[in-house]
Amino acid sequence: MLAHRTRLHFIAYLTLCLALLLALLGAWSPRLVVLAEQSQIPASEYGALVALYNSTAGANWTNKWTLPTASPCSLYGVTCASGHVTRISLYQNGLTGQIPGELGALDHMTMLMLANNALEGQIPPELGELDAIEYLYLGLNLLSGPIPSELFGLANLRVLQLDHNQFGGPIPPEFGALGNLTALVLANNQFSGPIPSELSSLTQLEALELGSNQLTGGIPTWLGSLTHLRDIGLAHNGLTGSIPTELSQLVGLQDLIINHNQLSGTIPTWLGDLSDLRVLSFSNNAFAGEIPSEIATPPLIEMIFLDHNRLTGAIPPAFGSLAELWVLNLSANELSGSIPPAMGNCDSLNTLYLNDNRLTGEIPLALANLDNLESLYLGGNELTGAIPGALGSLLSLETLRLNDNSLAGTLPSELGNLVALRDLDVSHNALSGPVPSSITNLVSLATPFPWGWVPPVDLGYNALWTNDLGVRAFLTDKDPDWASTQGLEVVVTPDALAEFTLAGSEGSSIAIQIPAGAVTDPTRLVIIPATEPTTAPASLSFAGQAFTLEAYRDDVRLEPFAFEQPVTATLDYLDWQILGFDEATLKLYVWEDPDWVDAAATCSPPSSYVREPELNRLRVAICHLSEYALLGVHTGQYHSTAYLPVMMK
Repeated sequence: MLAHRTRLHFIAYLTLCLALLLALLGAWSPRLVVLAEQSQIPASEYGALVALYNSTAGANWTNKWTLPTASPCSLYGVTCASGHVTRISLYQNGLTGQIPGELGALDHMTMLMLANNALEGQIPPELGELDAIEYLYLGLNLLSGPIPSELFGLANLRVLQLDHNQFGGPIPPEFGALGNLTALVLANNQFSGPIPSELSSLTQLEALELGSNQLTGGIPTWLGSLTHLRDIGLAHNGLTGSIPTELSQLVGLQDLIINHNQLSGTIPTWLGDLSDLRVLSFSNNAFAGEIPSEIATPPLIEMIFLDHNRLTGAIPPAFGSLAELWVLNLSANELSGSIPPAMGNCDSLNTLYLNDNRLTGEIPLALANLDNLESLYLGGNELTGAIPGALGSLLSLETLRLNDNSLAGTLPSELGNLVALRDLDVSHNALSGPVPSSITNLVSLATPFPWGWVPPVDLGYNALWTNDLGVRAFLTDKDPDWASTQGLEVVVTPDALAEFTLAGSEGSSIAIQIPAGAVTDPTRLVIIPATEPTTAPASLSFAGQAFTLEAYRDDVRLEPFAFEQPVTATLDYLDWQILGFDEATLKLYVWEDPDWVDAAATCSPPSSYVREPELNRLRVAICHLSEYALLGVHTGQYHSTAYLPVMMK
């Protein structure tokens, strides 16, 4: 009887422990789920789905699964056929954690899409058991480690996407065993060394994307034997040598992207034979010689990037025959001659970069025919003549840069018709005369940056003038190193009052008054004018005054440095500097990494502002040295980027 009672107590004890364990599991692991009764797919496949959910923080997914479930084939991204899971598509769904090896049980699956998530760790070797898999997308994650050799046995694999991860070392030559592969995407990783010759056995390959790695050596000649290739992406590596002639055999090639390498030689004329070519990207290499007119032969070409090379000679007029051309970038070369008027025939042209060459002659009137043009860069050449007023008909134009030429005459009033313009630069020319009142429209139409001021409108280094306060600030004429050469300094002693003033034109100034007792030892103070800050609080805008205060003893900069007594800063500003501002909101801000803070708050107790709006004056006590800027709330439609001009000691 006693033994029987003991057994009953023991069974009850076990039952209680099991219940407690299940309760604890539920409390400690809220993201874990258990299997449910279902009959749609085999239990092993359902278990693989549950493992994927648990291993990748399914409770935090963007499109969540409800587990357990009796209908797993209805889960988001899951496709079933004939009682098996055939596809999983969880692109950009907030997955974190690691890919579980249990997915190897999905032996009927033809596609696994886990790209653009935050998965980390290694690819589980169990994925090599997915005998039916055709499409494996694991790109745009944080995966690392060696690529498991088991993947190279996936005989049916057609697309393998591993780009934008953290894989490194040499590209495994075993990729060559994937004979049915049509796309191999390994871009944006850390692969190094040469492109393995074993990839030449991928005779079905249509896309080879190896860009943004650390690959070296030359472009393989055997690429020419992969006659199905449509896309070659080798950009942003360390490849050297010339473009192999063997690539001329790729008659179906559409994209040849080899920019940002160390390639040299000339631009091959046989590129004109590739009639399906759409994108040609050769920029940032060391190609030399002339641009062959043959590359303007492929009728469907949309983008040509030859910038930042060593190309010479004239721009081929044949470019004007390219009806589908959308982008042409020939900038930063040594091209000479005039701009072909035939360029005006490129009806689809959206972006034209011809800047930073040695082009001469006048701006062709025919460019005014490019109705779809949004960006026109002609700066940094030797262009002469007047700016054609006909350019004012380019109503889609957003950027017009004609800077650093020898353009003369007046600024055409027709430019005021460019209602889409956001960036105008005609600086460093020989323009003269008044600024047309229509240019005011460009200032008011410009889209503000997040901190409130308008994008560049640069009219400087000309002989232009205006009485319009809204555009006067854009006529600044100063040396590039003006700020670093215009510092004023004063030696301050502990027992004497000191004051110095950084004076600008028309009465603007920044005065600093240092009372006795502000320093404990003789100190050299330097005030240096500054440009507008590159960042500012989201609700504030720059009001045209900026400077830096520095302190030195024995030629050693003191940093950080705080005054023993508050120092008074008096700012006299101009009307055009505060156009559109609520003057009562103007305050002096100091840079305290990583933020701008109210300078008055740096003193203890905080100092107060003294405002004299009738005199355009603001006074406040400051207590330490740093970079300062006058900021406020901009409410009007005008705001000008202004600088203090050259100072006189």
